[in-house]
Amino acid sequence: MGNFTIKTILNMRLFIIIIQIFILVILISCNTKNVERNDLIGNWYSLNSENGYIEYVIDTNEISVFSHYYGNRGIQPYTFNNDTLKFISWNYSVNVEILTDTSMVLSINNLKDTLFALPTHILNFSMIHYQSDTIFAEFYREFELRARNARDLHGYVNTEDYDKQFIDTIETEEILINRE
Repeated sequence: MGNFTIKTILNMRLFIIIIQIFILVILISCNTKNVERNDLIGNWYSLNSENGYIEYVIDTNEISVFSHYYGNRGIQPYTFNNDTLKFISWNYSVNVEILTDTSMVLSINNLKDTLFALPTHILNFSMIHYQSDTIFAEFYREFELRARNARDLHGYVNTEDYDKQFIDTIETEEILINRE
């Protein structure tokens, strides 16, 4: 045992530290999941004080957005590269920080928004294609119910304030009149 010099001991410690760092890097990289485009596909909603309740329908190439503040925000083509979701028409990009089966955290300039998964079988705005006023009315009733449920689930605003946020009947009729 006496044949070990200080230099040999330091080299062995350095070797052990390098091995530990290597193992740590491998473990971290194995636990990191890269978000794929297919992971984004589905129905999502967000609820926040700035934009209210918004539903997103994401397919492989487009995102349909419907908001209780603004109504139909249209169908937007998007690209997805390196965890960045870019709305092409709006020239707007967000980073996908976290994605699970039930939620997705988006960020831009230190601001974050969480989208929550909706069931795939819901009647969403992109499905109705302005088929009739009756179908739109059914969609909007279901949309409003989902928004109220989200508000209750997240303990958001009181009912009176929340009711004031919805597009009123006149605006709803205008959406129907101004069809594409």
